[in-house]
Amino acid sequence: MGGNMNKALLFALAGLLAGLLVGPLASSRASAQDVSDPDIRNVRPVVMLLVDTSGSMERMSGGSDARLPMCAGSPAGRNERNRWSQMVEALTGTWSDADYYCDAVPRNTASFSGAPDYNYYLPYHRPPLLTPQNTDGILDVYRDRIKFGLMTFDATYTFSDSHPLLVPRTTFMSRIVDNGLARGGYSYGNPQPLTYPGCRTTFMVDSGARNDRAPAGRLISVGTDATDPALINQMIQTQLRDVRPFGGTPTASLLDDFRYYVDNHPDVTAADPFSACRPRFALLLTDGQPDEDFRDSRFNCAASGGCPYDLSREIASDLCRYSSSSGECTGDVDGVFVVAFDVSDPAALAELDDVADMGGTGAALRASNRAELVRRIADVLDRAAPGNTTRSTPAFVTGGSTFSGSGVPAQYQFNAGFRVGDSDTPWTGVLERTAFVCNASLSPEPEPPASRVRFDEELNTRATPRRLLTVVTPDPSDINGNLVGTDASAVPLGATSLAGTVRDQTLRDFDASIAPEYFGIATGSPSSRRTRRDQIVSWIHGTTDDRRDARMGDIYHSSPVAVGPPRVDIADESYNLFRRREEVANRPTVVYVGTNDGILHAFVAEDFTDPSTGTFYPAGFELWGFVPPILLDQLESATTSHQVMLDGTPVIKDIFYQRQPSDAPNGDIYHTVLVMGFRAGAPGYFAMDITDPTDPQFLWQFVGEPESRGRGRSTTPMGLSYGTPAIGQVLVDVGGTLQERAVALLPGGAGSVDEDRARTSGPVGCPAQGVGTPPVTRGTTNARSRQRCWTNTGRILTWVDMVTGEIIQSFDERTFNAPLTGGVALFPGDVGTTAERAVLTDADGVMWTVDFSARRPADWE
Repeated sequence: MGGNMNKALLFALAGLLAGLLVGPLASSRASAQDVSDPDIRNVRPVVMLLVDTSGSMERMSGGSDARLPMCAGSPAGRNERNRWSQMVEALTGTWSDADYYCDAVPRNTASFSGAPDYNYYLPYHRPPLLTPQNTDGILDVYRDRIKFGLMTFDATYTFSDSHPLLVPRTTFMSRIVDNGLARGGYSYGNPQPLTYPGCRTTFMVDSGARNDRAPAGRLISVGTDATDPALINQMIQTQLRDVRPFGGTPTASLLDDFRYYVDNHPDVTAADPFSACRPRFALLLTDGQPDEDFRDSRFNCAASGGCPYDLSREIASDLCRYSSSSGECTGDVDGVFVVAFDVSDPAALAELDDVADMGGTGAALRASNRAELVRRIADVLDRAAPGNTTRSTPAFVTGGSTFSGSGVPAQYQFNAGFRVGDSDTPWTGVLERTAFVCNASLSPEPEPPASRVRFDEELNTRATPRRLLTVVTPDPSDINGNLVGTDASAVPLGATSLAGTVRDQTLRDFDASIAPEYFGIATGSPSSRRTRRDQIVSWIHGTTDDRRDARMGDIYHSSPVAVGPPRVDIADESYNLFRRREEVANRPTVVYVGTNDGILHAFVAEDFTDPSTGTFYPAGFELWGFVPPILLDQLESATTSHQVMLDGTPVIKDIFYQRQPSDAPNGDIYHTVLVMGFRAGAPGYFAMDITDPTDPQFLWQFVGEPESRGRGRSTTPMGLSYGTPAIGQVLVDVGGTLQERAVALLPGGAGSVDEDRARTSGPVGCPAQGVGTPPVTRGTTNARSRQRCWTNTGRILTWVDMVTGEIIQSFDERTFNAPLTGGVALFPGDVGTTAERAVLTDADGVMWTVDFSARRPADWE
């Protein structure tokens, strides 16, 4: 009877889920901005970044227009962040205080010859372009939520070797090719006529946005839905880092070129299947008043009717075409947003307010430093893609308690999601439990909505201190490296440890006794550093009332995983003894999920009384939270803007650490372990032993190793851990003895396209770089001769010993053609079995099969 009831319940739940998924698709969308329906299809809005790259961006913020930054040329001296460095950090990610420096580079040298900014009077204050940045930029955080594009200023009105404004129409058109190249500032859109009162000659000008051939600050289109958003994101970040600000502020012509883009580019017209319902926005990021619109006394173009461009506010009005009856834009875009960065002039602010007002977004948002700039941009993006939503998969588990007095164990469904915040309220998470039970008629009976348990609300109302844990190394500089727990010495593999591994690490409380240096706080007085540290700790614990009135961070891609006591015997007697161990059989059912404030949470799934202590835990009680050490120096960014930190899904499995095939059954060799990646939060993975969910143990943090064991030297770095790891057993020869060892298979994660190779002349793409052939051409059975030009990052698969954290084997870019961003499936993959093969996918959609049935890892292929 119990089996039939469970089967009936599963079919009913499947029907319920189908109804949830299909129902909203059948309803119509009221408008492009209507968020009353769930965002099932994930039609991401378009946001074109219109970035001010004028010469004033070289100056310091804080109203000091006359002062340029101090640059020492190395991290050792005094280095200040000018407006442009702050803009780059806001969009692409911060440099740590200890690593940041700048160089003041004059533009009259041979290296600038032929460039549009050659001989510009202000030096280029070059940030540390080769120094790695944190992944806390707006483009990192919103990559999966927004379709970004980029336009920057073309401040060259005619040609660099001509008069900036007095080029007759005939001369200009005879050099139209130059207009789109360096001498013309890589102009995009159409040139426009300019006439002067009383002058019969018609001149031509073309400023606004740079085209897609510019070496820096080029037009990056939003792409089609088939375009990899990670590639678009990477290209935008590369272009922003390479820009050298110079010239004026041709805002009107930039908006005019954006209007041309919206009307003509296929990515937002015919090639977009959702063009009728996809929201589209422009976001102008500027530090000054729109100028060079030819309206002043020098030109007085309005008197002759010969103005080349409408005013900025007029173009914004045309793009929006605001309807007072509907209260929204009805034109080509759903809004033109403006962020005024370090603008203090009242006239400039008034004009920028007019642009935003006529663009349907109210007034320009003000920002005076990088933190405020990030917050204001986030405000805009949260308005562009508002609402409550989810990107995670529900979890299901059989509970140990009964429901409605039926005597039948309840079945639980756990749904996770998030609410988008604003400048005053951070993004928050939602985690809800719904209970079902089959009645006497074998029909599922859900509990009333009012009885459902909201774990996020339980956390908010918690009166006792939270138990948050982390790992702190003796040297703060090691927290981002390879770390191994104390269990590693129990079952040594006999291989060389990872380079730079810090051993014997244990969990400790995440509290204000951690030194500020672990949080990346390296500047300021000792008291100010401690104050910043205390603010971070209070923020993560949720004990501060500064903007954070909800303690759970947003659950974006992380799917909850529910784990209870094992209930079924298998063919492995050691496992059967394991599940009967008192601490295993009596453990609570626990839900594990990651949030983007950097915490892995462990919640009690149902009311539970610990039989060993008598302690009662209500459903939704947070047993503990773990902050991975690699995230510690990123936490401060979360206090001022939304970040993506712990966005992966936990992978959990019962495994034995080590045994020989001839060993007698032993229930003590089994453990329940968890392995988790970060998605966009960090490159790497961490592992924990959660056999006793009330007393977790740290196993390791893995961020990569420069040596591929058995295959010579490798320089393949781990990418952001978008892939899903796998946990299993392998049979290997250790010192002449066959051993079954627990391993985690870790895919390399997200990579990047080698843009220099991709832009070279010749055939499109690059030859296959690994052992396989490139993907098949769509609609044929023929393999393409070339593929995307990937760098080495992420093109690695690593077998890591589950206890020691040592690399057993790894295959790198000599095997894989593309980064490994998919999941890994083991065969056989059941508990207690020895895996011999793995199936995985890469970023090009190619499926790979890896054979590791040989006893010597060097023979795996």
